[in-house]
Amino acid sequence: MHRAFSHDAASIGIVGAGTIGTSWAALFLATGRHVTVVDSDPQAMARLRPAIEAVAGDLVALGVGDPRSHWDRLTAAGGDWSSLAGVDLVQENGPESLAAKRAIHAAVEEVVRPETLIASSTSGLMPSDLQDGARHPDRILIGHPFNPPHLLPLVELVPGRQTAPEAVVAADAVYRAVGKVPVVLRREIAGHLATRLVAALWREAVYLVEQGVCDLDDIDRAIAAGPGPRWAVLGQGLSYHLGAGPAGWPASWRCSTRRSAPGGTISAPRSSMPTASRRWSPGPRR
Repeated sequence: MHRAFSHDAASIGIVGAGTIGTSWAALFLATGRHVTVVDSDPQAMARLRPAIEAVAGDLVALGVGDPRSHWDRLTAAGGDWSSLAGVDLVQENGPESLAAKRAIHAAVEEVVRPETLIASSTSGLMPSDLQDGARHPDRILIGHPFNPPHLLPLVELVPGRQTAPEAVVAADAVYRAVGKVPVVLRREIAGHLATRLVAALWREAVYLVEQGVCDLDDIDRAIAAGPGPRWAVLGQGLSYHLGAGPAGWPASWRCSTRRSAPGGTISAPRSSMPTASRRWSPGPRR
């Protein structure tokens, strides 16, 4: 069923006023959105405004905006789910529990419009699991930020089996409108994208320390002074493309190895190159 999902989301609902939820609230408020925060914990509600004030200077310095200029657009609703009735997107930041998140989504679906997007900040749960039993599963997807959301641009968009393509397009537009850099995954996988890459590097770091090659401080300094700045500007694919000479990234791919276990390598056959990767070409960073 086609739904007219908003592409600018002038009104945002935030469920969960913890570290991630308040960071999201600060970002959306700084960009002039109406923000409604729902959390039944009175202490979380009491911390909401001070937490936004604490990061306001960072948002001003980045040129995003000043959330303190829009206090009239912030609603601290406590446990009043009905306050979400008119929002365009709900950013859910509940406990990292499938049962808890399903319960939250059910409560949200009781009050919001059918065309309201529901995006979960979950770092580990699958969107298809969140959709099971939902009233309108086509508008549910994962919008996983790197923490803290108000500073780090990345947001991973992970659709589930029932997510409507229109919902993905709309969510992508909403996040771009507030300065985020969405990356849409073609299929769901545990840990999504960036966390898996970080975890792979951590596994190798643990292996190197256990083998007596170096200590963790050496690893941190090596990354910060070497590949880290390059990754921040170019990413992994473009770094290897530029480093492979005139032949570019295909030559680098053919010569690369893939890990079978930390510290061990096996040759990656040419046929292992995914079709999508064969079509990859360097382009402007968005």
